[in-house]
Amino acid sequence: MFGKKPPKIEKSQIERALGSSQPVPAEAAKVSRNIDKRRSPRRKIWAPCRLTWMPNGSADGMCVDVSETGALIRFGNKHVVPAHLRLTCPRFNLNCDCEVIRQDGLDVSVRFVA
Repeated sequence: MFGKKPPKIEKSQIERALGSSQPVPAEAAKVSRNIDKRRSPRRKIWAPCRLTWMPNGSADGMCVDVSETGALIRFGNKHVVPAHLRLTCPRFNLNCDCEVIRQDGLDVSVRFVA
């Protein structure tokens, strides 16, 4: 194990492992798969809020960020919330109906319903 020399690696093997050495075209550099598709910018607020739903269900959480179209709510423990609910955030005078877009662990993303 210690007395043997490692085998020689050829330059073609290194190039194949690292990918193509040709420069990326300008059009391909502009296109990214991780494009932010949000219509309005989000604002970090970290304000306490409450989600309520019928019949007599509620959960307190922290509104992490908000935009014109929705918000991200973080809970202290895992909650299962229904599809339609009401978000109340007294610090920002926010009281609106919303629908759940994504629920992942402690986070719930909601979209405001007009």
